[in-house]
Amino acid sequence: MSKKSIKAKTMDKITTGKFSHTVLIVDDEKKIGKSIGRLLTLNDISFVYAESGHKAMDEMRSAEKPFSVILSDQQMPEMSGAEFLEQAKKIHPDTIRFLLTAYSDIDTVTASINKGSVHRYLLKPWDDDILMETLNSAFLQYEKIIENERLLVTAKTQHKKLLQMEQALMEITSRQYREIRKRDREIEHIQAQLKDDLSNASCHPDQLIDELNSFIDNSINKEMVNKEKVVKEKKTEDEKKKK
Repeated sequence: MSKKSIKAKTMDKITTGKFSHTVLIVDDEKKIGKSIGRLLTLNDISFVYAESGHKAMDEMRSAEKPFSVILSDQQMPEMSGAEFLEQAKKIHPDTIRFLLTAYSDIDTVTASINKGSVHRYLLKPWDDDILMETLNSAFLQYEKIIENERLLVTAKTQHKKLLQMEQALMEITSRQYREIRKRDREIEHIQAQLKDDLSNASCHPDQLIDELNSFIDNSINKEMVNKEKVVKEKKTEDEKKKK
């Protein structure tokens, strides 16, 4: 292990459901980092240790995925725990952030909680059982946040698809309406022509009726063909979108 950071040996990370969690421990006192690390290791929780806020931010930026929880000490040189967690929120906003502090830091901790950069504080010295219960609750909270984000993305995707389907339906309806208006104009034209023919009829009325029936049959057949064409075009468009 390097002097700058301590990482847990290969182990099965604690998993609740389909999530795998890793904790970032930040404390300038290495013995405290090691102490918390041993506790996490005993509970099969993966962790990364950093001895300052700046090094912890480097760990966050280089991590393959966001940490589920951050445990940071308050009293550290160069950058306090509250200042670090405020920056950490900008890097990984969904990570649950805990501050380890003494009674004398309560006012600072309260201000950080009110600003939203700290979710909760833990007093030193901590109780191992309480710390583990707190971490397990934090893991569940983190899972809910990630799952809600996943559902939101799914909802947005489905909404986009519905809009596309609605647009396609409107285009089909518009085409059908234009076809109907075209048929209406043709019928009006034929009716006018038929009226003229009847007024100057030199043929038998039965012949005119047969011609009218033939026209109607042809118009119906033509409309059915057009509808089949529209349905086929819509099916082709859907298949292209799926590809």
